[in-house]
Amino acid sequence: MSRWPSVPLASPVRSGRGISYGIVQPGFPQPNGIPVLRVIDIPNGRVDTRSPLRVAPHVEAAHARTRLAGGELLLTLVSTVEETAVVPDDLKDWNVARAIAGVPVDEGVGVRWVKLMLEEPAARALIKARLNTTVQATLNLRDVADLPVLMPPVRERLATMDAICALDDKIELNRRISQTLEAIAQAIFKSWFVDLSAADLVTVPLSELALMKTSAVHPSKSPDRLFEYFSIRPFDDARLPVLQLGGEIKSNKFKVQPSAVLVSKLNPQTPRVLMPHVRTTDAVCSTGFMQFVPWNKVQREFLYPLTFSEAMQAEVQRRITGSAGSRQPAHPTKIARLAVLVPRGNLATEVSNLVRPLLKQVQELATQAVALKHLCDSLLPKLLCGELTPTAA
Repeated sequence: MSRWPSVPLASPVRSGRGISYGIVQPGFPQPNGIPVLRVIDIPNGRVDTRSPLRVAPHVEAAHARTRLAGGELLLTLVSTVEETAVVPDDLKDWNVARAIAGVPVDEGVGVRWVKLMLEEPAARALIKARLNTTVQATLNLRDVADLPVLMPPVRERLATMDAICALDDKIELNRRISQTLEAIAQAIFKSWFVDLSAADLVTVPLSELALMKTSAVHPSKSPDRLFEYFSIRPFDDARLPVLQLGGEIKSNKFKVQPSAVLVSKLNPQTPRVLMPHVRTTDAVCSTGFMQFVPWNKVQREFLYPLTFSEAMQAEVQRRITGSAGSRQPAHPTKIARLAVLVPRGNLATEVSNLVRPLLKQVQELATQAVALKHLCDSLLPKLLCGELTPTAA
């Protein structure tokens, strides 16, 4: 229990602005329209700007109250509730969807402090207790405005924030370095194909390079066993599994092979390709992933950039099935039949050898990020309850 008083979230809001949700009826997407952030664009504490919804200018103009200026706190309200993120300044004049609340925090309090307070376990428990789950999990704005924000003296608040945010900043730095390393790996992959002639390449179905594995696992039948669980949300965070007891994993999963490449079949408009670092014999993944295990013809350090390549992702897009919306799936059988270009001879092995050390470093950075996140999660409650005392710089 904290030794500090709290105020409702509505209190540290900038004068003249309130907590509001965004665009209710976005209409048909407009390729050149105003970008709008949705719940899927706020994965694990950050804003993903790769594929926002775009709406007509007149639609956005009717929701000026949630037009972003930069520096606001975003809180998801529907389905995946309680995700928070701070809006980067370069997203000025973007907007948000109905399922997101914009919270313009007063600079004197600090948006990162309020974000920390909403991520604190007691606040998250309160959010869960106030959810309306009649149709899908939904948080009302009135309940959002009442969420408690601890307010220690300024000196202690700044010291606590500095301690936690230093770890958060290191996690973000790791993520950006990983993105750069993966971009280099992709560039190496592309460069080989640019220099090769038609005679050096052969077209084969993806199924000739890798086998799609769908061995079912029932974790709930082993409730006390600890599983490495690769699912979509942890992927968006650090591309590593969560450790979870079988009894907490309700539905069937796929057994993950150590040499596999996982490709999400959900939301293929946002590519999610993972080369899992499997550390136990009890590794499982969501059935939302397609699991490809390479044959002897290629190594997975070649298969990984191949499945992540723009050409293959474009082919995946063309084979989307199901209704329109954020959960459009790619059909696994159709993906397995995709025609892909591969180099003849030993060139694929040479590419793998060049890419391997880069991808190994990506995995090492992700492992470090998870350790830092666990440290954040354990440190904050101790600072709030007084078990540890922050030291101001």
